[in-house]
Amino acid sequence: MANSLSLPVVFGNLTGSGPLSNLDLDFNAIKSYLNPPDGFNNLSPMANIGDLIVGGISGAATVLPSGATNSVLTSTGVTSTLAWSSIVPNHTVDAASLKTVTTELSTTNKIDMIPLKCLGYGFYPLLRTNRNNVYWVTCSIGSASQYSGAQYINTENKALLGINSNLDGVGIIYIVQTYMADATSEGKEIYWLLIRMDKITKKFISCSLDSASPYESTNNVDLTFHHPFPMYNPETDDMVVVTFNREQLDVIEDRGWVGDYQERSPLQVINEDYMVDEDSRPEWPTTPMVVAVTIRNGKRKIIKQVVSQPDYVLCRSLKLKDGL
Repeated sequence: MANSLSLPVVFGNLTGSGPLSNLDLDFNAIKSYLNPPDGFNNLSPMANIGDLIVGGISGAATVLPSGATNSVLTSTGVTSTLAWSSIVPNHTVDAASLKTVTTELSTTNKIDMIPLKCLGYGFYPLLRTNRNNVYWVTCSIGSASQYSGAQYINTENKALLGINSNLDGVGIIYIVQTYMADATSEGKEIYWLLIRMDKITKKFISCSLDSASPYESTNNVDLTFHHPFPMYNPETDDMVVVTFNREQLDVIEDRGWVGDYQERSPLQVINEDYMVDEDSRPEWPTTPMVVAVTIRNGKRKIIKQVVSQPDYVLCRSLKLKDGL
C-alpha cells in the first residue's frame, strides 16, 4: 500500500482534503471516499499522485496534473479554470519573468544626445553603426551635454545618453534600449515612428520607433507630447510622426529578413528603404491609449485618453525610395 497523501480536492463550492491510501483508485472509489455531490461522473483520466481533482459548478470534474517546483495555482476569475503558474524564488529573477519593452533610435549626427526611456528601471543601451573599420562610437550617461557649441542642461529626472563619434555625416548610429514596461507601453495597438527631418534635404536626422505613446501625463490630466530629440530646431527641422498597426509594421520588418535570419531591424529598414511621403495626409490616431497609471488607496488604475496632434508635428506616411 502506498503512503497516504493529503491533497486538496475541490468540488464546486465545497473544499476538503483527506488521506488517499490507494493512489491508483478509480473515480468510483474516490467518489465513495469523499462523497462528492451528484454529477461528478466524468473524471478521466484517473488521478495520479500530486494531482488535483477540480469540479465546476456545472457538476463536471476534471484532473489538474500536479504542478512543477515553484509553481502556484492561479485563476483569472470566479468561473475560470484553475492553472499552474511558475513563480520565481525570493531574491532571484529570470528573463521570462521580466516584462520589458525595446525601443530603437537612430541618429546621423556624430555628436548627439538622446533621453533614455528607462523609467528608473532600464538596461544599459546597446549601440551599433552601419559602418566599420575606421569608424567608432562612444556614449556616456549624464544630465548635461555640450552640443555644437551650445550647452544643454537637463533639469528633470531623466537619463541623457551622450553620443560622440567620428561618423561625420557618413553613417547612422543605432541605439537599442530595453526597459521595464509599464501600462503606457503595453497597448501595442499603435506603433509610433518619430522622425526629425531636415526641412530642405528631407533627410532623416534622427528617428525613434517605439510601441509606447510619446505622450506623458504628470497629473493625469494634462498631456504633453515628448520626443527624444533635445536638439530639435523648428527653424531647420520638421517633426514627423508616422503610425503603424501591427500588420503594417510586419511588412517593414519582413524586408529585414534574409531567409531565416534578420539582417536589419525595422528602424534600419526604414532608414535605408523608405522616405516620407510628402503628399500623404493620414488621419491622426483616434484610438484611446494608455497615458498614465495611478495608484490610489492601493488600487491601480490605468488612464486612457485620445491624444491630440501638436501644432508643430506633421502626420505623414512612408513610401519606398525610388528603385525599391
